Amino acid sequence: MDGRSIIGSKTEVLRRAGFQSRPASNRGMDGIPNRRERYYTTYSYHTMRPNLWAEIRYRSDRIAAVLERKWLLSVILFAEIYLAITAFHALRRFWYDELFTFYMCRLPSMSAVWSAMKDGADLNPPLFYVVTRACQAAFGDSELVTRLPAILGFLVMSLCIFHFVSRFGSRLAGLAAMTFPVIDRKSVV
Repeated sequence: MDGRSIIGSKTEVLRRAGFQSRPASNRGMDGIPNRRERYYTTYSYHTMRPNLWAEIRYRSDRIAAVLERKWLLSVILFAEIYLAITAFHALRRFWYDELFTFYMCRLPSMSAVWSAMKDGADLNPPLFYVVTRACQAAFGDSELVTRLPAILGFLVMSLCIFHFVSRFGSRLAGLAAMTFPVIDRKSVV
């Protein structure tokens, strides 16, 4: 016999069992290390399996590469999820400060809103009341319609954060920066 047993050599048995052996070289055909082989250089002595953290790093790099390529899909998905969740939460009853906005927008004219602002009824900027009055005139006086300018303003802010960060960094950094204001518990509608 040529040194093999009936069941095969030790490396063949381990390969059939699902274990990987250490590659002979961590370089590809062109002499440059392959990404996967570069992460698989650290092996556990007893199991001959790759390092868990190296596998996690490899997979996270692959996910990052996909997000970098399909950034527009990620942004659209973010906007859809944000609008669905905030539209659901916007159906709650008004909070104390939102009642001021609601009643100030129901004043008969914009001059009445200006005089109420001079008296210190609420501290929001006047353009906010103009936009909220326009939304209430177009769609009615519900909780969702009263909160609609703030919801859309927050979405525009998140998209601007994505644009500014991805302009000076990567698109993946822009996607991460865009989600930070949403994750903050104080900024949730």
